[in-house]
Order: sequence, then structure tokens, then C-alpha cells
Amino acid sequence: MVQQVDADYQFTGVEYVRAMGDGLVTIRNPHLNATLTLDSRDHHNPTRIAEGDAAADPPSQIRFDESWLPAQPGSAAPNGDGSAFTITPNGAGNARIDREYQRTGTSWTPGSVSFSVAVTGTPTRSARLKVTLNAASTGAVQLGSTVVLADVLTAGETEVLFNVPADTLAALQQTQEPVTIAIEVAGAAGAAVDIKSLRATTYRATPRGQARVGTWDGLWATTASTSKSPVATVGETSQRVCSSGSRTLESDSFVPKSFTWISRHLAVDVRIPTGLPNPAWQGSVQLYYHDRPEDTVSQFAGQFDLTGYPAGEWVTAHFTLPEPIFEALQETDRGSTLQISLMADAANGDCFRFDNVRFMGELQWNGATSSGLGDGPFVPVTTAERVLGFETEDAWHVVQGTPASVVESPTNPETNALSLPVSNYTVIESTSFPTSELFTFGPTLKLDVVSPPPVNPGWSGDASMFLKCMGANMSHQEVATNTVPLPQGSGAHVVNFVVPPAGLALLAQDNECQLRLVLNGPTNAGTYVLDNLRFAF
Repeated sequence: MVQQVDADYQFTGVEYVRAMGDGLVTIRNPHLNATLTLDSRDHHNPTRIAEGDAAADPPSQIRFDESWLPAQPGSAAPNGDGSAFTITPNGAGNARIDREYQRTGTSWTPGSVSFSVAVTGTPTRSARLKVTLNAASTGAVQLGSTVVLADVLTAGETEVLFNVPADTLAALQQTQEPVTIAIEVAGAAGAAVDIKSLRATTYRATPRGQARVGTWDGLWATTASTSKSPVATVGETSQRVCSSGSRTLESDSFVPKSFTWISRHLAVDVRIPTGLPNPAWQGSVQLYYHDRPEDTVSQFAGQFDLTGYPAGEWVTAHFTLPEPIFEALQETDRGSTLQISLMADAANGDCFRFDNVRFMGELQWNGATSSGLGDGPFVPVTTAERVLGFETEDAWHVVQGTPASVVESPTNPETNALSLPVSNYTVIESTSFPTSELFTFGPTLKLDVVSPPPVNPGWSGDASMFLKCMGANMSHQEVATNTVPLPQGSGAHVVNFVVPPAGLALLAQDNECQLRLVLNGPTNAGTYVLDNLRFAF
């Protein structure tokens, strides 16, 4: 990239040339208000586009700002410190804020939208919040699952995630058309909704607090007519249930103590089918917990009535866990299961779908504690702590390569690490974090690596770290560290990445940043364990 600096060699945010190595080159002349885009990503059909107006680079991190206002209908206003919006529905209980994002001249595509939501007032059971995306090639589509506001009021401030449907994401990746993202409140007369920390990723994400049984990449056991469905709110598939009457689904056995984060509130996404014979009764969902070694009978956790929510859409069913079940999640180290019981009629030409079991509301650490440490385990509070420590499953995702998993750290007791299989070219990327959360930063970024036995003694491979940040002016800036050899031989090692001056300048500003780690190793190099990224001087 070519960017402007001031007399003190600080970036001004003005960008002249962007080329990220994927064949797309954008050249801007802000003085002429002109943009030239050279796109050779399809080398059989390269294109050249000249525009009279400089194209604004859409952000990888969507933020709340005044461009979301005014609300139509209803009203919305920034809160006192400007970190959030308070949405107040109109007399009918409805409100909507939205914003269009231009994508001309970029490869940016939204894969998920997330934010924190809190509710005040007295919302009814029909009061709900929904996020939609609208584009010319896709029309208006629902993102993720509708959130019931009364359940948020019960659970407390909740971080909510709305993934773009997989088919919609694939369609958008073939275009550069603008997209409009809308946050809608319906049926919420007498309530107000606070939303903050709005952000987006370019991939379908996994919510923090998701249970180990949370994605239906494998079917839950049932005697009902069932199959996998590619229509999912997280992961690749959901579970389709088509028969009528009472149907029970049971998860694979799990160890409750394996849940890193828990709360007293459990949720599951349910897609209500169209074509139900009696719209006045759309059925209900019950949740049970079964501690198999201790109990011969499943413990009832609650019921969620589906009547009154739109057919053909996802809705989040919420359950407040009774105290015995919540205690079992903290203490049980034996096999347990969750059971979902659906009572509903069969739909004509459509089926119920289930996905995304997760904890909601305020999450608490459920990791192992040490009897020798009175203070208990390290609890990552900020996003930066989760990223640098590889502490949670939502902190990093695999861009290219085999899926990674969070494991207990082999070098730092009472913390987690990331177990990453490496074969040839492997890329992982962190979630974005604000630089304000960094307690310190310096010119060296150290990484603890536990490496597998060598498979190619002549070449161990190499690694590079990239820092990508976005400032208040929504411009992207990315810098690369040095390339270092991957550690050779079993055991713990420390890898040192050198942060260039341009990277230090980004970290010194009020930016949202991401880290990307590229590992280039031998075929089937083995599993590396990554831990404890930290800055040093």
C-alpha cells in the first residue's frame, strides 16, 4: 500500500494505492476525486474501471455512527458516551435503523454482524429484534436468528451474533454491489433497546459461549424423520425435523466441565416452517438435561412457545436453567446430554430446523481451577486478552487449512492455547480488537510454539505475522512482520516477530486491529500448539 504521512511520519489516513496480493489493485487520486481499479483476480478476464468519484473502502469492522440515523419508523439516538444507540419504537412497537455500505473497488464482503444488546422497559413475548441484509442479487435476507427481547431482559446484556446465510455470502462474493444492513425492532411498545459495539467479520463466525454440542455438524439422535440442512445460523448445517407429534432429539455425550464459558441461560435457534396447518398454534420446544451417570430421568429445563413468531424465520428459544442443572455444569466431569423435545404439527412442504446451542447473557469462566492458586484461573476480560492468549474459540478462525481447537495450555497453567494442524499453507486470523485494550506494545511480538516431531529435517517451514487496522476514517492499513523459521523438533519454543515502525504507529492510534498468522510448512507437518502472544522491547 501507498499511504500519506504527515511531517512527523504519522499516517494521515489518506491512501493512494492498495494491492493485497490477490490481483486487485486500487489507485486513488483524492485531489482529482478519481479512482482506477485494476482487477486481475480472474486472469482470463481482467478488468479496468475508472471512476470519477473516489470509492470509499468499506470497513472490515462496521461501527455505529450518525449515518445509521434517523430511525424509520421509531426513533434512535446515541447514548451519553457515543458508544451505543438507544432505539425507541413507535406507538406500534416498531423501529428500524439501517446503513448502506458501498463495495465498489474492494473484495470486502460481510460474513457476520455482531453487537451487544440490552433491554429496558416491559417488552411483551412478541417483542423481537432482527437483522437483515439487502442487496440487488440476494434481495432482503434474515441474518442469524431473531432475538426475543423479553429473554434479553431476563438474561441481561447479551452479545448477539448474526451470520450471513452461506448461499447469500457466496452470491455477494461474486459481486461488488452495495449492501444495506438493517436492525429492526418489532412488537416492542413499552421497551427501549440499547445496542453497542457493532462489528462485522468477512466470514461466518461462531458465538462466544457456544456449547460444545452447539453446531449441528452432526445429527442429534432421534426417531423422527430427520436430516441435515444447509440452512444454518452457525457452522455448515442445521438439523431438519419433519414429522408431527412429539419428537425428541438428544445430543452426543459431553463433559459439562469442558464448557469454557457458561451462564444460567441457554439458547437454541429454531426455524419455524411455513405451511403449518394451524397458525394459531405453532408448537413448543422443551429442553432437558440428562446427567446419565447420576440420573435415570432427564431434568426439565424449560419450555419455549413458538406461537406468535414469524413462520419461515429463525427465532432464538431461551431457557433459564434451574439451579441443580447450573450447578451440574460447574461440577460434573462425567458424560451428560442435552435433549430437545418438539411438540408441533407437521408442516406442508417444510420442516422445523435446529441450530446453535449456546449460553447467553453474562458469561462466567468455567475452566479448570488450581488448588494451589487461591485466585483461580486467568479470566480473559477483553477481546485483546482473548486474542493474544488464544483463550477462547471465537478469538481466532482458520482462513485456510484444517480446523483448529482450543486446548489447555501446555506451558502456562490455568490458561488455554490453540492447537493447529499444519500442512503446506495454513492461515489463521484473529477477531478484531481495539488498540485501547493493549496495556503495552513494542517492536517485538513473541509467540510460544510447541512443535511436533520433524517430518522434513531439511526444511521446517516458516511463519509470518500481519497486522491489519482500521481507523476512525474507515481506511484499511496492513503491515507485515519479518518471516521466521518454524521451530524444528519437539518441545516448547519462542518465535520472535519484528513489528515495523508502521505497525507501531497503527498500534499507537485509536484503531481496530486484527492479526493474521501465515504458516508455510511441509505436507502433514503435524500439530502445533500456539500460546501467549506478547509484545516485548
